Amino acid sequence: DSAASEEEACEGAADSDADTEAEDGLSAEMQALARRADELQQQLDALSQQAGQGDLPSGRPSSAASAAASATQVMQAAPALLAHLQSIIAEKDRLEQHLRGEQAELERELAMLQSMGGVGAAEASP
Repeated sequence: DSAASEEEACEGAADSDADTEAEDGLSAEMQALARRADELQQQLDALSQQAGQGDLPSGRPSSAASAAASATQVMQAAPALLAHLQSIIAEKDRLEQHLRGEQAELERELAMLQSMGGVGAAEASP
């Protein structure tokens, strides 16, 4: 029995060592992720400051600032573009309705002429 209990004690110690190593591995991974998150936050802060200034230290416009400016222009122009698009769609719908009316009228006239005696190509030619 003592051999069995010693074996169980060794297995328990091995399990706790494995658990500790796994925790240490997760802890190290979490620390690495936290460092990376801090680095990314610093980079974001630096880019935000550059975008606020509009220029990079070299004097060239920053791509983040120009992208932000472009996005702002698009967002400001969007309502006007949408209104223009809606007016074009309304005009298209009005023209389609008008053409359908004209087509229906021409079809009625054609049916009337055909019922009056069949105006054909032979009668219409001189």
